[in-house]
Amino acid sequence: MALYLLRRRSSRRPTEPLEIGAIDRDVFSCPVCSRPLHVGTSRCFGCGSRLVLGVSSQKAALLLAIGTALGLVSGITAGLAFASITAPNSNQQIAPVAVVLIASATTSPVGSTPQPTLAAPAVSALARSSIAAAAEIDNRLAVAAGALHAELHRADPGPKTIAAALRTIASESARGSELAAGVGTWNGAMPVAQELARFYAGIQEIARTGLDASTSNAAAYHDAASSMVQMLASLPAVDAKLRVAAEKAGVTVPPFFWSVPQAPGG
Repeated sequence: MALYLLRRRSSRRPTEPLEIGAIDRDVFSCPVCSRPLHVGTSRCFGCGSRLVLGVSSQKAALLLAIGTALGLVSGITAGLAFASITAPNSNQQIAPVAVVLIASATTSPVGSTPQPTLAAPAVSALARSSIAAAAEIDNRLAVAAGALHAELHRADPGPKTIAAALRTIASESARGSELAAGVGTWNGAMPVAQELARFYAGIQEIARTGLDASTSNAAAYHDAASSMVQMLASLPAVDAKLRVAAEKAGVTVPPFFWSVPQAPGG
């Protein structure tokens, strides 16, 4: 019985630090103080350090953090590499569209003439409204030219009637000069605007010269009316250029009416 108890005691794993001579496979050294300890010991009996799988807890925590960081970096890198490989190429998507556009622009049915699509011109609101208003001014000047032409062909033209017509024409041409500046704000109508400005300025000059005379001077008013009708004879050509600009700008203008057959003495 005593021998059995001694054998059981000797077979139990010591709970105290091992002494020199213990089996190497069941023993490891404390990483802090190098004291021999049993495998599985969680605290060194010598220095009191906490151990995790034979490594100090602080070192184990550091190794865990390093491993986690490396795992995150590796995961992000692999994800970016996979995305760059699987993401569609933008050039490859645009190329088919470009091919379709080129094919549709270069191919047309047999016997038909391809119609190019032009971009709409950039016209300001001021230019558009000025073009429309200038076309209306031209119509009123055309009516005034017809009235002057009829007055000149009377047996006894009246200076007062001519003076009233000249004042109306001068007022309309002054408004036309302002509109010409608005038309010129669009580069596409700059030549037309310059021609309108010269035309309206010439009308105002003739009207001013005629109105400077006394209404008792019938000859002076007759000459002024004749010069004005000759000046207004170029109105259809000037207005035609304005309407070309209106069509390019997409502006709808009223029809132009001209009823003067020719200038007096023509």
